[in-house]
Amino acid sequence: MDEIVKAAMRKWPNVPDCYAWLHLDARGRWRIGAWPGEPITHVGLKEFIGRNYQQHIDGSYIFQNGPQRVFVRLAYTPYVYRLSDAHSLELTAHSGQAAGVVQQWFQDEQGHVLAQTALGIGLLDGSDMNAFVQRCEARGGLPEFHSLKCGEVAARFGFVQNPQPSPSN
Repeated sequence: MDEIVKAAMRKWPNVPDCYAWLHLDARGRWRIGAWPGEPITHVGLKEFIGRNYQQHIDGSYIFQNGPQRVFVRLAYTPYVYRLSDAHSLELTAHSGQAAGVVQQWFQDEQGHVLAQTALGIGLLDGSDMNAFVQRCEARGGLPEFHSLKCGEVAARFGFVQNPQPSPSN
């Protein structure tokens, strides 16, 4: 988390939370406004959001925008992974973070590929599928895929796709 964000949190500890404003689509793009929102295109803003994106204690994912927690609506998973370079199977999250070692691969009933890594569960960006298959085949074949259903992913991996304010907010 950026130091400027930490300082703002100390200075203004009681800023209200924000819901239904920031979204992460299935391609790893940040979007703002009413669902599905408009894509954020400013590189600096996307990087700032990525550096200050984290899981909240309730399983939601948030962007810590200075002193304000902005709860993120997820189109599918909290991370969208891309192949890191032109040759390896290493993954980088939409947030810019290295995913780390893939612990398990999954495929849902719609054919989406998901990776469980040290960072968390994430969807492999569909635009990387051909390169992913080619690289796996060059290394001796596809990895073992575990089956799962789209509707079970959030509960299985402990995250909230569409956070809502509590009645007391």
